[in-house]
Amino acid sequence: MSKNEFRPERVRARSELGVVLRRARKDRGLTQSQLGRLAGMKPHRISMIETGNSDMKISTLFSLLSALDLDVQVLSRGDGSGKGSKIADIF
Repeated sequence: MSKNEFRPERVRARSELGVVLRRARKDRGLTQSQLGRLAGMKPHRISMIETGNSDMKISTLFSLLSALDLDVQVLSRGDGSGKGSKIADIF
């Protein structure tokens, strides 16, 4: 896997999203300050998001995804039976 290639990962919680974003940032050789400049936010905010200690607007998520050259994909959690996880399972 090259330095700029990122392996797709399933994320179901804010803390998991932070871990994935941190890994993507580091894989690209960026500091929190550099990512903050690219995404238009302060490094402290990047840190809070990466540690799962911050709620974020969807626009913030898309700014980070754009700065990291990542896409989001929405997948079904269920097994096709219509009995997927409940919303409480993701927090």
